[in-house]
Amino acid sequence: MSYQDAPHFTQPIHSVVACEGSSTAFEVVITGQKPISVNWLKDGVNCTENPNYEIEENDTENRYCLVISEVFDEDAGKFSCVARNAAGHASSTAELVVQGRPMPPSIEPMLVDQKSASGEKVTFEVNITGTPQPIVRWYREGAEIYSNQDFVIGEDGVYNTLTISRTYGEDSGDFTVAAVNVAGRATSTCHLEVEGSEVADTDGKGRLERGPAPATMPKPELEQEMMMSYHKKVTSKTSKKTVVEHTTTTIPSHPSQTNPPTRGSCILLSAAAAL
Repeated sequence: MSYQDAPHFTQPIHSVVACEGSSTAFEVVITGQKPISVNWLKDGVNCTENPNYEIEENDTENRYCLVISEVFDEDAGKFSCVARNAAGHASSTAELVVQGRPMPPSIEPMLVDQKSASGEKVTFEVNITGTPQPIVRWYREGAEIYSNQDFVIGEDGVYNTLTISRTYGEDSGDFTVAAVNVAGRATSTCHLEVEGSEVADTDGKGRLERGPAPATMPKPELEQEMMMSYHKKVTSKTSKKTVVEHTTTTIPSHPSQTNPPTRGSCILLSAAAAL
């Protein structure tokens, strides 16, 4: 028996990030001298006979798959596929990361119309919930508001706020807060009326001019634009969390020859790469 006869993972197991309640699968391709016995382990314990997992085997294409039709939080952990034949054995390990069941954003209380005298401070405040945590954006007359010295966007873990440090007549208009995650989106709009004719300082001392978006600027497609931002944020967050995928092939030692080296590869990659 040679090293080439031992099982080899030409397609190793890959880490997966799945939402609770969804389905997912681990699939591998194994070559080597047949017959090959394949077993699946979760956190080091054989789970091949687990009634919650479905094992699929295609000997013709050398494909083996573990399917989880409905993911629960307790399914999170390290999964290994172990293959054995007369020439040796091989294993491949990866991780299943389970996120909470998706819930669409909810905004409570909804925004309410406000009136302000010119020069006063105004704050819009809402409580936004959802799983995963929604991306939140603020808009005025369809144009996105970015936090600066005039418009301060805040979040304290409970409330999302937009504060206008000092209102001017040109601030009058419709204000919208929008929240989006993978489960859906929610918006709330109110009207601000500023009484008075004071206008923003535009003398070049650093103050940002405020006012309605140009008439030629179309209102953005909030859902499409925010969903793109959401996926960018999710990728950024998950890229900070790495998991270990490990694949090895080993053949038994023989007294008549030196032990062949164990071939292994350890790959650090982001859970987001499995999405």
